[in-house]
Amino acid sequence: MIRYCDGDPSALAPLHAEMAPRLRAFLLKRVRDPDLAEDLVQVTFLKIHMARDRFDPGDGGPGVVEAWCFAIARNAALDALRSRQRLNARLISDEDAPEPGFAEWVERETDASLHHVVREAMEQLSPSQREIIDLHKLQELSMAEIAQRLGVNEGAVRVRAHRAYQRLKEVLEPLFGKGGGA
Repeated sequence: MIRYCDGDPSALAPLHAEMAPRLRAFLLKRVRDPDLAEDLVQVTFLKIHMARDRFDPGDGGPGVVEAWCFAIARNAALDALRSRQRLNARLISDEDAPEPGFAEWVERETDASLHHVVREAMEQLSPSQREIIDLHKLQELSMAEIAQRLGVNEGAVRVRAHRAYQRLKEVLEPLFGKGGGA
């Protein structure tokens, strides 16, 4: 990477050979679309190329190049998912959409990708945290209804819910960055 940053174009091939398969697997887990993942690998390398003068190896410790590449790839995936959401919003609001049903397809694809990410994050929570979020967000019960169902007071439910949402946020932050996710 240092040679590439210093202007040696022949240093890109080994970087690409090493990182492309790993980035592809990483991106595929996030977007669940092989074609989009492949496109995002190319976008990632374009961004790496454009930002190579800003790469700071720091102390040159192990993994600094990989961490930098994966951060760029993660941001590219987030941009793609956000773009899908914006496209979805525009198509839904546009009554003259050229292809009936396309907006619904985009919405299903985006929802499926986000649903998968949230489902994986939920699996990392404790059973009691999953239960609170399930009752509140998926079953749309009020805090009072949850308290009644669990046989505890409403204040205890609010504390449990707060802790569950905080934990979910911690799990999602690496994927969506600070302030994103839950």
